[in-house]
Amino acid sequence: MEFEPILGLLLQTVVKALEFDEEQGQHALESMSELTGAHPEVWRSHTGYLLEVVAQIVSAKQLDAGTRSAAIEVVLSLSSEMPAALRKAPETSNKLFPALL
Repeated sequence: MEFEPILGLLLQTVVKALEFDEEQGQHALESMSELTGAHPEVWRSHTGYLLEVVAQIVSAKQLDAGTRSAAIEVVLSLSSEMPAALRKAPETSNKLFPALL
């Protein structure tokens, strides 16, 4: 949990990576999914921001479908490990669900 304070910066870096090199950004999303599956509690204080970023990625039609799917996988990992965090986050219904639709 030592790197929990930098998760916000990590998410910003993933967004920048997607802007400049989508393939690298996709690899970063896949790594985030693995991290989330192994240690979902790191997102406890950053769940809302994570959902906002994923919603932005999913909504970006210029991105490859694989990249958008990799972003969804992060949320799926979180939902299987910490479903209460997603239910409690207002960003789930305000941003993520509309983006998925």
